[in-house]
Amino acid sequence: MIGYDDAIRGSFDTISIIDVLYKIPTSEWDALFARIAQRLKPGGTLIVKEMDPTERWKNRWNRLQERAASILGLTLGESFSYESPPDFIARLERHGFSVRAERIDRFYPHPHMLYVATAPT
Repeated sequence: MIGYDDAIRGSFDTISIIDVLYKIPTSEWDALFARIAQRLKPGGTLIVKEMDPTERWKNRWNRLQERAASILGLTLGESFSYESPPDFIARLERHGFSVRAERIDRFYPHPHMLYVATAPT
């Protein structure tokens, strides 16, 4: 798979993915995380902000808003993929990361989740 990350060289202390994964099919996530694990320096940090699909009401609002944005051409990508927090944490752990997850949606209508994953040292 060729993506934007193929144009970037080197290794990094920190990589962030903010509100992007949902537009990438989950079948492509493992390849992406494998490349990220290779690019992070030992002990480096991966920061991911995504949505929690298990929060029913907030997730319904999010899906409605994202559909409207897609219809209007405001977002790229064809997918609409989310994983539950336990499944997403397990996915990152399979790539060798230690993971801390935190809800950051208090007072927000969207089910925001923050994942901070540390690469092995």
